[in-house]
Amino acid sequence: MSAVASVGVVMRFRDSAATLPAVLDALFAQSRRPDLLIGVDTGSRDGSRALLERRGARIIDWTQPYHVSRVLNAGIAACPTDLVLVLSAHSVLSDPGTVARYVSAMDDPTCAGVSARPPGFEHFPERIDWAVACARGLTYCSCFSNSLGMLRRNRWERIPFDERLAVAAEDYTWALEQLRANQHVAMPTEPYRYLNRERPPHAARLRAVLAVGRRFGLPMRWLGVRASLLGVFVAAVRVAATLGISRTARDNFAKHCAHLWGWCTWRWCDPFAAPR
Repeated sequence: MSAVASVGVVMRFRDSAATLPAVLDALFAQSRRPDLLIGVDTGSRDGSRALLERRGARIIDWTQPYHVSRVLNAGIAACPTDLVLVLSAHSVLSDPGTVARYVSAMDDPTCAGVSARPPGFEHFPERIDWAVACARGLTYCSCFSNSLGMLRRNRWERIPFDERLAVAAEDYTWALEQLRANQHVAMPTEPYRYLNRERPPHAARLRAVLAVGRRFGLPMRWLGVRASLLGVFVAAVRVAATLGISRTARDNFAKHCAHLWGWCTWRWCDPFAAPR
């Protein structure tokens, strides 16, 4: 498929002018450049639109209340390529061969999607199918990311991102639905950077992921309370050792605290409640 497959990129953005130059430079430095770039503008006022248009992007205006699954589905529907790379406006593909390797992974007709493995992540093997998911269980950063993931469009046509979801767990849900349909997803080790300076809502995200796993009948294999308590302690020591100067140490401390709270409260999260 790699010799003839067309590759499109869908990027949702809002006031992303600070990060888009680096993201677009890395994208167009890829040895396999995209054939089409779709930008979904969810309300930018800082010149982000112009940055994408100068790179030849086709812009879609999203004027409804933001809902991640609906925005993604609208962008992919407007991108009629064989393969679609869903890339965040703050995700930098650090290696120029990443897209080419993504496309190569999609040569396997049972591969529904591929996304980069987070640094140091070894919970799942690089090839994940339903048997692997059942054996290993679901965890944070498990099997697919719509921040830098490529999907097969005809698989998305059969199973789009679930618009019933009230929380941001659409990528996990989509991937698990594909696995149940006898497909697999790939998670190769690829270098990338996130430029988003906003602290992600770790606790809410974790609750959503664990609730999705519960819905699919998968065991929970996250670090758990004991490991989180240890993480909080270690992070607190590091914060104290740097006198609170290190942003990374403070962020890690906050992340472990949020994960601990998320783990303790995940049973009260329903990702399929009425969307906002």
